[in-house]
Amino acid sequence: MNGPFVVAQANTGSTSAAPVQVIKLIKPAAGQTEIIHASFTGQVKIDFTAIANEQIVIEKNTKDLSAAIKFEDGSVIIIEPFFDSLGTILGNFTFEMGPNVTFSGQEFALRVPITEGGADVQPAAGAAGAAAGADVHGF
Repeated sequence: MNGPFVVAQANTGSTSAAPVQVIKLIKPAAGQTEIIHASFTGQVKIDFTAIANEQIVIEKNTKDLSAAIKFEDGSVIIIEPFFDSLGTILGNFTFEMGPNVTFSGQEFALRVPITEGGADVQPAAGAAGAAAGADVHGF
C-alpha cells in the first residue's frame, strides 16, 4: 500500500522534568548481597523507609565509589555509584528516611555515620583464630 503516512503528537506546551530514579531499599535474605546501580545523571531518590528499623552499618568503598549497607544477619545492599571522585555523596541523590523526612546528600552525610571501607574486616571462613593461608611458626 502506497499512501501518505501521518504522525500525530500531542503538545501540551509544558516542558517535563527529568524522571526520578527511585531506589527502594529492601533487606535481602540473610547472607545475600544485592547490587543496585544508580544513575550519574538525573535525580536519584534512595528510599530507606522499608529498612528504617534495621540495625545497619554504611561502609564507604573508595575504590569503586560505592556504599555498602550491611545488616546484622550478613546481608548487604551495595549502591554504585554513591560517591563522586572527591569522596562526597553524589549531588543528584536525595534520601527518604521516613514519612515526610527527606535529606539532601549533604544532610545525609552529616546525620548518618558512614565508615571507611576495610574498617571491620571479617574472617572469610572457619573459627576465629584458625590458621588460614600461610601458617608460620618459629624454628
